[in-house]
Formats: sequence, C-alpha cells, structure tokens
Amino acid sequence: MTESTKVQVNFKTGAGHDATLINIYADTPEEFTALLDFVHNNAASILATQQAVQSVGVVAESIPLASPQEQVASAGFGSGATPPQVVHPSTPAPASNGPEVISDRYGNRYTYGLADAPLLPDGRGHYVRKDWTSQNGKVLKAWVDPAKGPKPHAKGAEEAEILWIR
Repeated sequence: MTESTKVQVNFKTGAGHDATLINIYADTPEEFTALLDFVHNNAASILATQQAVQSVGVVAESIPLASPQEQVASAGFGSGATPPQVVHPSTPAPASNGPEVISDRYGNRYTYGLADAPLLPDGRGHYVRKDWTSQNGKVLKAWVDPAKGPKPHAKGAEEAEILWIR
C-alpha cells in the first residue's frame, strides 16, 4: 500500500492456499465504493476465471509432458524443415513420489495418485480412493470424484459416479 492510498481491503474467494485473493486499494471513499461495486458486479466472472485457471493446472499435472528431444525426434522432420516450437509451462508439475494419503476432518482417508485408479469419465484425471467407516461400523472403500476430497481439485460439469471397491 502506498502512502497516498487511504483504504485497502483484501478478500479471499475460498479456503486454502490456491484461493483467489482480491485486493482493493483506494484513495477516496468514492473510489473505494466504485471499486467495490466493480468487484461485486464481476464476482461471477472472477470466480469463473479462478476455476478455469485451476482446471488448466489440474490438466497440466495429469498429462505428462515429453521432453523437447522426444517431441522433435518423433515429429520426423527432415533436413531444411523447421520443427515446431516446444512450449513449456512456467512452473513444471511436481514430480509424483507415489500415492498421497490425506484424511479429512471426519477421519475419512483419501488416497491420491494410485497407479490403478480409473480415469474420470470427463477427462479431468483419475479417481481418488476413499476409505471410511460407516455409522454402523462397516468398513467402506470406493473410487470417488477428487472434487469430493480434501485436496483442491477442479469440479467437472457433473460429479463422477462413485465406483465401489469390494
């Protein structure tokens, strides 16, 4: 905040480290009201943009990128031809070190990154294994939509159907 700014307000669109942070800086009450109205009138667009950006990150993590040498070699370019440019994301996806188990506040265990996890029908990645105990004490296991788990994940157009594990 600069010395001339009189008002600063920060909003966070959700919980977690990847929630969008909206900052409003104003010098006058009128400017503050105008900026606040702008955010209010455009909240749906702001949240839609947040979801789009998050879904791109999810897709980038779920599709392994080939190295530039593999892409150029497999393209079959002969002498004199110009190979296409290889575009790299600004931040590479973290290397997967095997399954990741996260428990939610109810004690349900979600296992992410299992090699045998089925693909989601809408192409957002893989299902997540959920292990929990019912109110009757029965141990339950199923493949669930990752958007239902504790780890942030982009929601699809429809929630993926639960696949029971026997």
